[in-house]
Amino acid sequence: DMKSDFLQGATLVFPHEDLDGNGSVDILGAADDGRLVAISGGTSALAIDDSPTALPSDYALSQNYPNPFNPGTVFSVSLPERADVQITVFNMLGQNVAELFNGKLAAGQHKFAFDANQLPSGVYFYRVSANQFVQTRKMLLVR
Repeated sequence: DMKSDFLQGATLVFPHEDLDGNGSVDILGAADDGRLVAISGGTSALAIDDSPTALPSDYALSQNYPNPFNPGTVFSVSLPERADVQITVFNMLGQNVAELFNGKLAAGQHKFAFDANQLPSGVYFYRVSANQFVQTRKMLLVR
């Protein structure tokens, strides 16, 4: 059964262009389970990769890399189910210095980048809240 609110609040992006040079628009898409789909010139959908990517079994927040960093770093969040997610960065005084994300995310692994170009050197913390999961990690900005 399809639920009427299945895509409520979701942003869908379907890149389209003439990929094969035949004069017809080709559309690419991806399913929540990791399968890729292509539609070419009004034909039916063709599965490019129909083996679903394994979904994480637990919530997790990776350590940022590189660490120490200057000025940018990346980390990933693993979600075993669709979740309301908030990702914030705060300083040693507990002051919120950046909100990196606040919204819904599908199950899977999601990468985030943090640009600390406007911040002074020091220790910072990044925290993810997703449903009942909350985890905080430390990172070091060195100029």
